Amino acid sequence: MRKIVPLVCAALLFTGCTGYSQLDVDNLQHRLDSLSAEVDRATGIFDTLEIDQPHQEPDERPVLEIIANGFSYENSSVENYRKLAEAGFTVVSQYMGHSVELNRTAMDAAEKAGMKVMISLHDFVYGYWIDHLSASFEQVKTYIDGVKDHPALWGYSFADEPKVLHQIEGIRAVKDYMLQLDTDHVYFCNIAGCNASLPFFTYGISQEDMDFYYSQYVQKFGANYINNYQDYLDHYMDTTQWDFICFDSYPLDLAAPKVENKFYESLEYVSAEAGKYGVPMWAYLASGVWNNVMPSPTEEGIKYQMYTCLAYGAQTICYYAYEGNEQNPLTPDGRYTEVYDHVKATNLEANKRAFIFAGGEVEGVWHTADVPNRARRFSNSVLPEGVSTLEAEKAALVSVINNKGHQYLVVVGRTPYEDNVVTIEFSKRVSHIDSEGDFAYVMPGSSRYLLKKGGALTFQIK
Repeated sequence: MRKIVPLVCAALLFTGCTGYSQLDVDNLQHRLDSLSAEVDRATGIFDTLEIDQPHQEPDERPVLEIIANGFSYENSSVENYRKLAEAGFTVVSQYMGHSVELNRTAMDAAEKAGMKVMISLHDFVYGYWIDHLSASFEQVKTYIDGVKDHPALWGYSFADEPKVLHQIEGIRAVKDYMLQLDTDHVYFCNIAGCNASLPFFTYGISQEDMDFYYSQYVQKFGANYINNYQDYLDHYMDTTQWDFICFDSYPLDLAAPKVENKFYESLEYVSAEAGKYGVPMWAYLASGVWNNVMPSPTEEGIKYQMYTCLAYGAQTICYYAYEGNEQNPLTPDGRYTEVYDHVKATNLEANKRAFIFAGGEVEGVWHTADVPNRARRFSNSVLPEGVSTLEAEKAALVSVINNKGHQYLVVVGRTPYEDNVVTIEFSKRVSHIDSEGDFAYVMPGSSRYLLKKGGALTFQIK
């Protein structure tokens, strides 16, 4: 109404200057009064459309658990741990043998930087089978007793991509023994994605060892116990009884703009397995190059992996590899590359929208085109109430996530190599959440959005 009064004054002034009659002025006033009433009515309706929003102070927003994998003793300085923390990492996994002294020295530095450390048990787990079932548990006890009281200790890494015939049983044996020594820290292991070799996941061992392991395997499980990836997952979870399931499957290769569909198939398998066993899913991202088929990491490529895994429900994110050659964030001689900037930008951006993903429950994930194996095709019928239609010009995945009484719509492009355009029609007012974590209301109707390569569109629906 305050904006309309000056118009009335201007109208009166105009009348005095041009000779308009009092009747004209009265008619104008009547129209302005009617307009003011309409504005007040519309404002009242707008106010009733208010929806709850998780407007929180930044220091109250959740932070994603993000693990950097691969860190040497030579780089375990306070400064390097601080660089990890600045890049959004909360934990670093490092292998320093089983020297209590070296591990405690490294953890002393990590503590000063506010970082947590995961140390390795790989040699003990692998040795359980390599020594034909004769583990040296006395060595395990000496090692654990020497480190378990350190305040920077986060947990223990048991194995990387354990194979059925010679490692999964070792994990369970060492884990059972470890539970007698330390129940206060995380026990960690990651499995291979469905692109790993089948049927028995035996790569990397000699024929002599494989013959031995296979005889043990057949004796215990039968020759046809594991024939496919689903059998492998079930055997792993049943045997190890882990309280989460973590996997690695890297989607990008040098044949850009190709994306490996086994990445999505692995996500479908592992997210379903997590639901089956009632445990959270964790996932690895590629932040480095360690073979001749992977491209040098880009910011778009890392963000693409991050948002895809989060859209599928990943609760903890791991990076491999952090330390390595020039195409990794950190080199063995302590130099930081542009890949460090990429992972830092990705982590900090993801954390600005962590309230969507951390602790969230995925209602469903669908693909708009080129549907991968085991995945579901998107249709407008799966959209939550308040969203009428969604159309992407290029292939995209659509996820609906419930978190702390709120419902979120997430759209991620299926490639980090090109932008996408997404048109969404809303039947009620919703909130668009940008990459800074800021909210902006979207009124009912059709809206077009640029989905930048590697990015994600996020909305709060209720």
